Amino acid sequence: SIIRRLSIKNFLMGTVGLLVLILTIQSVMSFYTAYEDNKEIERTNIANLLADHVLTAAGEQAKERGFTATAIGAKTNVDATLLTMIKEARMKGNAEYAKAIVLAKTLQEKDSGNELLKTTLAKQERVYSEVEAARAVVDKGLGKDIITYPAQDWVKLMTSLIETGAELRLSTLTASNSGKRTLQE
Repeated sequence: SIIRRLSIKNFLMGTVGLLVLILTIQSVMSFYTAYEDNKEIERTNIANLLADHVLTAAGEQAKERGFTATAIGAKTNVDATLLTMIKEARMKGNAEYAKAIVLAKTLQEKDSGNELLKTTLAKQERVYSEVEAARAVVDKGLGKDIITYPAQDWVKLMTSLIETGAELRLSTLTASNSGKRTLQE
């Protein structure tokens, strides 16, 4: 029989070899899990930073929406202070928006399978370009008798920008591997 022909030395070497093999497999699996968790932590950190910038941008965009709607309604009685408030809100909102877009593109590179992020980012950029075009029209008409851009349309457009920012924020919180364990669950 095999057991009788097997020496104690060979039996112990085989047992130690098996234990080393099991330990190696366990180590590789632990390393892989840690690697995947680290990637998810990095993705979540970027998504959280992006959310901070989107929320700050939304606050400034809401201010700009209100200040500009007031200025459009005032027609010729636009106060210089109000124009300054519009300019400051726009400048701060644009800066935060730009930071959010850079992070969204970074996240898109790291999570290329996230179709929701891809579509939402494209939608956000489209709405933002519409806002930029509307801003040019509004700025030309501020302080004049002729209303070149209706206040209701302005409010709708800016609200759309804020809402697509919220959609962008939410799309970053879901990884493309959402079937797997994520840190956001």
